[in-house]
Amino acid sequence: LRVLAFSTRCAEHIRRARPDHDIVHSFSRTRRQDVYRAGGGCHAEFMRRTYTRTGAALRQLSPRHAVLLGLEARVFADARQTIQCPSRRVRDEIAARHPEAARRSVVIPNGVDTEFYHPTRHAAKAAALRQSLSPAARCVWLFAGSGARRKGLDTALRALAACREPRDEL
Repeated sequence: LRVLAFSTRCAEHIRRARPDHDIVHSFSRTRRQDVYRAGGGCHAEFMRRTYTRTGAALRQLSPRHAVLLGLEARVFADARQTIQCPSRRVRDEIAARHPEAARRSVVIPNGVDTEFYHPTRHAAKAAALRQSLSPAARCVWLFAGSGARRKGLDTALRALAACREPRDEL
């Protein structure tokens, strides 16, 4: 109910405030926006990857998942909305499940501030962090974020094992 209430309140606010806004850009599934950023891809695809086949089927009966799937279907079917995807993979995933959204999908990768995140800028901090995490490691691999299946933790583990360097750590 919280997800649906949020979406409903957003739609009401947009309807009232529309003359004052040129574009409504949403980072969450709501009933109405001009641009929807599908940062996590399709919820149905997330469920397929995250749960067993039986688990995904059962979760579709969950009110929360049913609302998210319903909102998502409405967004992807609404020809007035542009779908912003952070990667080609997300765009292709959406297009496979919702072909009508393919022509309205644009890929805009997440930006990285290359000045701030330049390797030389934080070398001392990186060395201190590495020392505190694993002083004996030859190389420390970082796997950031959630959604381990979607982001390929299994691939990272296989790559680490293939290196056959006992002092490397993930």
